[in-house]
Order: sequence, then C-alpha cells, then structure tokens
Amino acid sequence: METGEKLNEWRKRKALSELINDNKYLFNSWRAILYTQKGKKIGYDKSWKSFTQFYLDMSPSYKKGLRLARIDKSKPFSKENCMWVTADEAAILKGDR
Repeated sequence: METGEKLNEWRKRKALSELINDNKYLFNSWRAILYTQKGKKIGYDKSWKSFTQFYLDMSPSYKKGLRLARIDKSKPFSKENCMWVTADEAAILKGDR
C-alpha cells in the first residue's frame, strides 16, 4: 500500500472513530441491531452493515432521550420501518400500555 493510500485509509478510520465518539447512543443502537440475538432474529437492511449508512439514515431525526423503534413489528429494521420515540411511545408500541 502506498503512503498516500495509507494516509487516506487512516483519515477514513479517524473520521469514523470521531463519528462514533460523538454519537455513542446511535452507535450502540446500531450495534444492538447487528449483534444482539433480537437484532439478528429480526433482521436489518443490508446497507446498515455500515454504521456510516445507519447514521446517515437515522441521525437527522434523532434527539437525545429517544429510542429506536420499528413501526411494523413484522418487518426488519430499516430506514423506512424505524423511528425515534420516547420511552412512553416505545411502551405503547410494545403493547405494555
């Protein structure tokens, strides 16, 4: 790998690291979709294998204190089937209230 390529790769990794550090809740939400039993069972949009794509899709509507919820429980996690909700809204969607 050439020096210029190494530098570009380092810059990409640094930018991703900063994105994750600045958006820990979004990163943990994404990670839960990909790596927990529940997330693996439900499934997810293949473009979301990349945290960057998940971030681009979901960060514009995120506000601190909200949780990620699926709109239609019969469908996998995706931009079209997810929204950020309050704890009370999440409980209603789950059928707890």
